[in-house]
Amino acid sequence: NEKETEADQKKFVKSLMETIITKQKNRDKNVNPKGITSITLWGLYDNVSWRYQCEPLLFGTYITKPKPSFFSFIEAAKVWKK
Repeated sequence: NEKETEADQKKFVKSLMETIITKQKNRDKNVNPKGITSITLWGLYDNVSWRYQCEPLLFGTYITKPKPSFFSFIEAAKVWKK
């Protein structure tokens, strides 16, 4: 969404990761013993994205410019490992 702010994106990424983590922790281990083994993100940074106008990725103009959503993603991933 072109009107989405960095704060909106951060909130969305946090919610998405919390949902993934909840699904992982509450899965039926008899049916799916490993659960989620990876998460794939499409694209590295906004400047090279085909949707760059929406700034959808975790990094801004360069890979060295993490956005708040990146840190939200990392914090959620740390919880996953606990």
